[in-house]
Amino acid sequence: MNEKISILKNTSYLFIGSIFARVFGFLLIVLIGREFGDVGLGQYAFSFAMVDILGILSEFGVYTFVVREVAKNGKLMKKYIDNYLALKIFLMISFILIYNIMITQIFDGERLNLLRIASLCYAISFLNNPFYSIYQAKERMEFSSILHVITSISIVVFGYVFISFGFGIEWILWGIIISHILSLLINYLIVCKIFYFPIPRFDFKLWKLFIEKSWPFFFSTLFNTLYFRFDTIMLTFFKGDSVTGLYNAAYKLVSSLSFIPMSLAAAIYPILSKTYLSENKKFIKITHTIYRALFLLILPITVGTIILSNQIIVLIFGETFIDSSLALSFLIIAEFFVFFNILNVIISNSIGEERNMLKIIVFYTLFNIIFNAILIPRTSSYTGAAGVTIISAMLNFTFGLILIRLKVKNFSIMSSYKTLLRAAIASGVMAIAIIYFFDTLNVIIKIIFGTIIYFITLLFLKEVNKSDWNFIKEIVYNKNKN
Repeated sequence: MNEKISILKNTSYLFIGSIFARVFGFLLIVLIGREFGDVGLGQYAFSFAMVDILGILSEFGVYTFVVREVAKNGKLMKKYIDNYLALKIFLMISFILIYNIMITQIFDGERLNLLRIASLCYAISFLNNPFYSIYQAKERMEFSSILHVITSISIVVFGYVFISFGFGIEWILWGIIISHILSLLINYLIVCKIFYFPIPRFDFKLWKLFIEKSWPFFFSTLFNTLYFRFDTIMLTFFKGDSVTGLYNAAYKLVSSLSFIPMSLAAAIYPILSKTYLSENKKFIKITHTIYRALFLLILPITVGTIILSNQIIVLIFGETFIDSSLALSFLIIAEFFVFFNILNVIISNSIGEERNMLKIIVFYTLFNIIFNAILIPRTSSYTGAAGVTIISAMLNFTFGLILIRLKVKNFSIMSSYKTLLRAAIASGVMAIAIIYFFDTLNVIIKIIFGTIIYFITLLFLKEVNKSDWNFIKEIVYNKNKN
């Protein structure tokens, strides 16, 4: 399949699926926030922050390695997936046992109960990974999209029903578990019907190979998770559930945007892995196109969110969460860099530089942990955590670009400097319009008009050029032809 069409097709599937998953996932956060307040949301966020960090043991980075190898050589699929499934089950059981022993020594009461249920949520969810690795390696992301939609809708439905009947947060977690079990069953049926009948196999030599080759991915995921979750844990210990809830209201809103670069990255990963050594020009063109697209999307989102932070928070969570607006302004700046950091990780993995990327991840994660530990106890509310998050994201972005520039011939984002300038001008025009002309309007109307003005300005500046129209024509032509 033509690489452009493949990227577009798989990105479209992932994008649609991720929109549903993020919208419904964030809807659950809103339901929890409005029903249980900042304290309840803080308890929920802390439970999954803890399990996310310790739960990395149940994955060990094998997913990324298996996707890359099966994408390169489809004949390895049955052997690799069967053993990945068996290894996954073994790691999941080990994780549940170790995790529950650890938390029993530290926590008690309701918090211990929530942490135990959250560990089951995590373990069952990650049992789906061997099946998702098939879809990604074989560029059949429509199945991932369908499963994400079904799971996310199911989680919200269960959550809404349990809240309506007056049940507590722990029942929402049980609803998540039921939803992931449903997803696991559907996944298995799809793989049996479309690909082959997977059976867990115990080739311990292959397991050893998985671990040996996957440890850079494991530590990369571990430190990334520490980076994204450590602030929540520190806030809970030093500031309490209320501040943690306020911070995570903004954090969950901002992180819901990450589906955009994650969808693009997942779609291009198999293609980049195949084209890096054999077709350097195509590799460069694909990466530059994705960088350009991400910048055109995230810059106006960042500017608009900062301007409208108060109104956005009140609209979604209500007046009781107004103190989250400052965190939203901070975290959207960090998200600007996160967009590109996600892409940088995928590029480095596709060219075999996961070990060097790991060094970068370790550095900025340790920076994040050390300065969060210093600043959170000494600053009011969540400002220290938010500031450290921004600086850490900037460091990741800078060193990631340097690594890719050194390892990939002819790579440079400065080739798109005109795009950067035009997007900045269009975002400025949008900001002026929102502040001075739409000030009295409803926030939703402001967002709609602001978006229209931004894209009209881009058209006026001719940012959408002839090559873009040719790309669209090629897509339409190939679609009709197929």
